[in-house]
Amino acid sequence: PLPFGHNRSRYSDWSQMLKGIMPDFERQWHLHGRGSRANVDPRSAINCVQAWAAVGMGSPEVVIAVVDDGCQLDHPAFGGAAKFAGCGFPSEEGISFRRDVSEIDALDAPGCTHGTSMCSLIAGTGDAGTFGVAPRCRLLPVRLPASDGRVSISNESFTNILQIISDHADIAVLSFSRKPLLVLSREVSELIEWSTAVGGRRKKGLLFVCPAGNSNCPLDGEVTRALPFAVSTVLPNYTEGRVFTSRTFRNSMCKIPGVLHVAAISSLAKRAFYSCYGWGIDLCAPSSNSRVFVGDIVPGTGLGLTVSYGPNGEVTNNFKGSSGAAGLVAGVAGLVLSANPDLSAEQIRSILVQTSSRDVDVEGVERYLPELRPWEISPQPPYNSGEFDQSGWSPWFGFGKVDASAAVELALRLRRTEYSLIR
Repeated sequence: PLPFGHNRSRYSDWSQMLKGIMPDFERQWHLHGRGSRANVDPRSAINCVQAWAAVGMGSPEVVIAVVDDGCQLDHPAFGGAAKFAGCGFPSEEGISFRRDVSEIDALDAPGCTHGTSMCSLIAGTGDAGTFGVAPRCRLLPVRLPASDGRVSISNESFTNILQIISDHADIAVLSFSRKPLLVLSREVSELIEWSTAVGGRRKKGLLFVCPAGNSNCPLDGEVTRALPFAVSTVLPNYTEGRVFTSRTFRNSMCKIPGVLHVAAISSLAKRAFYSCYGWGIDLCAPSSNSRVFVGDIVPGTGLGLTVSYGPNGEVTNNFKGSSGAAGLVAGVAGLVLSANPDLSAEQIRSILVQTSSRDVDVEGVERYLPELRPWEISPQPPYNSGEFDQSGWSPWFGFGKVDASAAVELALRLRRTEYSLIR
C-alpha cells in the first residue's frame, strides 16, 4: 500500500514519488491539474490528489456499479477478483448477477473497451500505470445486452439491472443515453426514485450518476429552432447531406430527485463542444474535447483522459465523452462515502453540489468547421451562455465542476460534528 495518510503537508512529497514511479500518473491531469500550460488549465482538475491526502484512496466497503458494455475482469488495472463486488451479465433470464466473478468466463464483448476504461477511470488500482479516482473502492460492472455491436436496453432489462445494483451497490454510473428522447416507463421511473431514497446496499439510497450525452443538444426541454444532433459517434447518412433534427428533447431521468447529470469540460476548463446542456445539468467534470464524427476526429483544444483499457493492459491518453466526466463524479462520490459512511445518497449528492467550483471559463463556444458540420449551431438560446445565474446554476456547467478535495473535507467535517454530538 502507498503511504497515504491524513496529513496534508505530505501531499507534495508522495505526489512527487508517484510521478517518479508511475509515468502515466503525470499524464492524468484530471486528478492533479499539472501539465503543459498550453494544454491544461489547473481549474479543470478535480483535485483528487489533495482528497487522497485527507482521507486515503477510498474504502473497499464502498461499491460503485458501472452499467456499460462490460469490463475485462482480469485486466491488470484492477489487481484481481477482489476488486469486484460481483457483476451483472445478459442471460436467458434477462440480466443475471454473480457475486463471485471467477465464475464468469468473460464480461467484455470482443472490441468493447468502454466499460473497462470507465472502471479504470473510477477505481483503477495503479497496477496498470494509471489510477482511478477511488482506487480502493470496489466495482460492480453490469454488461448491457448488445446486438450488431451496439448496446441496447429495454424497460424490462432496465428494471432487472436496477434491482441488481440497488441490492449490491452504493453508487451507480449509467453509461448510456438516447437522443433526442429517453422516455422511461412509469414502473422504471418509480423504481429509480425508490432506489434513490431507500435502495442501495446500506438502504440509505443509491446515488445515480449519468452522463449528459455527447450530442451537442439540450438534455431536456423545448427550443424554438430545430437543432441537429448526433445519435452515435458516427452520424448516419451525413455523407448524403442528411442530418437528424428536433425541437423537442426529453429525458425522464432529469425529473427524478437523486439523479445527477454530468456535463463535460475540457482540460482548459471550457465547455466541451459536444456536451449536452440546459435544464437537468447538475455538475460538470473534465474529459476530452475531441469527438469522432463521420469517421474523422474533430480535434478540439485540450487533452484527453488517460486511462487503462484492454485487452492487453494498454493505456490511452484520449478517453473522451461525458461518460468519462460522469465516471469521475462517481469516483468522487465514492471518496465522499468512504470519508463518511453514514451519509445517505441525498447527502452525498448535496455535498457534491455544495462544494462544486464555479471557477471555469464561461466565455465563448468553440466551433469546428461549422460550414461542413451543420450540427455546430448549438448551444442556442436560452442556453447560449455559460454564465451562472443568481442561484449558482449554469446551463453548461450545472452548479459547477466537481471538487474532490472540497467534497471530502465537508464529508469529514460533518462526520466529526456528528461524532461530537453523539459523544
